[in-house]
Order: sequence, then C-alpha cells, then structure tokens
Amino acid sequence: MIPQWPSMQESMTAFAGYVFIILFVITAIVFFLYLKREQRQRQNVWNRFKKMAGEKGLKRHQHELLLRLAKTNRLNNPLSLFTALNTFDRYAGGYAVRLIEGGGIENNKIIGEISKIRTVLGFDTLSENHPMRTTRQVGLGQHISLVQSDVEEDIQVACVVVSRDDHSIIVALMLQKDERYLDRWFKGDLFEARLSPEGHAEYLFATKIVEIMLDEKQIVLMHSEQVERTQIRDFVRWNTNFPLALYTISRSEFERIELGIELDEATRFECTATNISGGGLSVKTDRYLPPQSLVIVDPDFGGDFPIAGVVCETIGQLDEENTLHNIHMKFIDLPGAVEKGIVRIIFQMQIEESNPLS
Repeated sequence: MIPQWPSMQESMTAFAGYVFIILFVITAIVFFLYLKREQRQRQNVWNRFKKMAGEKGLKRHQHELLLRLAKTNRLNNPLSLFTALNTFDRYAGGYAVRLIEGGGIENNKIIGEISKIRTVLGFDTLSENHPMRTTRQVGLGQHISLVQSDVEEDIQVACVVVSRDDHSIIVALMLQKDERYLDRWFKGDLFEARLSPEGHAEYLFATKIVEIMLDEKQIVLMHSEQVERTQIRDFVRWNTNFPLALYTISRSEFERIELGIELDEATRFECTATNISGGGLSVKTDRYLPPQSLVIVDPDFGGDFPIAGVVCETIGQLDEENTLHNIHMKFIDLPGAVEKGIVRIIFQMQIEESNPLS
C-alpha cells in the first residue's frame, strides 16, 4: 500500500498553524514578562511612596489617605503628591472640596487631615519664587481687603487672617468702624478679596461668606479655586498734609541714579504732600511740571513715610485759580520693602483714626 503524503496546501496550513502557535506563545511570554516588569516597577513606586511619606513626616493614616488618592486617580507619578503643589491641590485639594460639598462629621475629619498633610508638606505657605496658586496658601496675619459692589455703595473693609485650613479662611475686621457691616451681611454674600503677600504682586479672588461670628467680629470665607495675579495694584490713598522737598531730574540722571548723582539745588522746590499710597503720592505746589516729568524726594526727608530718595514720575495735575498745581505722581522702581512699609503705616494710621482712645 502506497502511503499518502499530505498535499502542499495541507502542509502549508499545518506550518502556518505551528507558526501561529509559536508566535502566540512568544507573545504570551513577552506580555507576561511585561506585566511582571510593570508590577515590579509599580511595587517599587509604592515602596518609594511609603518611604517618602515617612521622610516627609506623615503619619501612617495620612500616608494611606494619599495612597488611596494616588491609586483611585491612577496617577502616572504618585510621588508628585509630595513634591508638586499643583498635583496635591488638584487631587487632595479637589477631594477636600467634594467632601465640603457633602458635609458631615466624618468628612470634616478627613478635611482636617488633608489640612495637616498640606502643612507637613509645606504647601500652606508661599515661596517668593513661585506665585500663589490657591487660597489655601494664604498665611496667618495676612491683610485682606474685602470689596463688595452694592447698589447703594461700594464697600471695602480691611481684614486680617486669623485662621485657615482646607475648609475655609477666617478673617477678623481690622477697623472698628467696619463692624456696622456685620449686621448687613449674610451667609452666601459675594465679595472680591484682594491681598498682597510679602514679596509678591497683588492677588484677587472671588469668595463668599460661609458664616458670620458676631461675638468675635470675624467672618468665615469660602476658598477659591481660581486666584488672579495682577501687576497693577489699587492702593488705599491716605490724605496727608506734610511739607516735602523735591528735585527735578533728567532721564539721563535717572539712568545713572544707582551710580550716584549730585542733586542741583537750583532744581529743588517745596511742596505739600496731600495724599499718599503704596503706588504714589499727590502734592500741591506753585511749580508747574509737565506730564512724565521725573522728580526725586529729598534724600534727607525724615517724615513718617520711608520715601527719602524715592523717584517719582508725574502722571497728571489739576490747576487752581490761585496758580497752585495739584500734581499726581507714581513711584518709579520702588523697592518692595519700601512699598510694604508705606502700606503698613497707612493701615496703622487707619486703625488709630478708627480707635482714637485705644
């Protein structure tokens, strides 16, 4: 009997089957090895996560809270929860916001833990090298102006932060005269808040009242997820009446001012400062100065405000019938420390005016 060999087509089919099986096995092995590698790498990440939590000073339950957030949100780089404010605020801060909306005692406990974790990681303070990204970085003692645009009047009150956590910001009124507004405000009233942290520009954010504590003269404000940074600031102007000597200088002298210039007594003129702010001042004088003129305050000025040697640029003026000129000026290249000093003195004068017997 002659054996029947498989046909060419049958042989090719069988060969293709063997090849498929071999490729399938190879693919399965490669995939298995890939999964083992990923699992090993992932485990290494969680080990590093646990180690970093300990190095940062987090307690076990705080580490487990962040671990749940990292796994639930499938973070590609879980370690960034410890090192990046943006990541922490997006996931931990976002979780706190959802808990606040849900309410309840247990939720409040978790919110409290998130606040503690934020403090341990240093995400509750501002760095001079980085802008403010969240109102949860507002520091204790920070001055905040609350502005409310009303149908009858625009209200602006000066406050100071006395407490802050991931739930809210608590501020106290700085001026006794503003306490009358506490009876007019209610939970849910909207405000624009303005603040200027040390070494930073001005920040604006929208907020609303969570609670009014009448006995303590304090207001509980809601956090804002959007903080706007401004370059041009609106300062409180303080009416004054003190003598001041100014010198006019040229643009070329201004460019050389850091090298030291000799002021010409012929350019000196006397005036009266009528108001001042952290951004500039107004004076009354019989000297006419066209817009964009440069002047420098007498380096020997010894008044209440630290403006000796400060350069100003005229931005406008009003002429009176008796030939006196009311000239408005802005400060040029004012050091941050000097600006803060002026604003601080104005705040203090406001408080002393509001509480004359204190």
